[in-house]
Amino acid sequence: MGALFGPGTDQAVGGHKTLAKPELFKPENGEEVGRLAREFVDAAENLAEVAAEGDKDAVQTAFGDLGKTCKNCHEKFRANDDD
Repeated sequence: MGALFGPGTDQAVGGHKTLAKPELFKPENGEEVGRLAREFVDAAENLAEVAAEGDKDAVQTAFGDLGKTCKNCHEKFRANDDD
């Protein structure tokens, strides 16, 4: 996950405004950001495993679980489009 936020991604780059809140990059939030990233990775790995089994209902549940991890991080560290 950290590779998604390289140097400068806390700023507007190439005319594109970042939607990442400054709090995402603050050292005091590192533990929480790491926890959220691990939860995302765990859910993504689970989705891959479940998808390999081919059970549609299980895939839908795992996909929903993955989406919840995205939402948890976005609620805390993503600005609104109009901010």
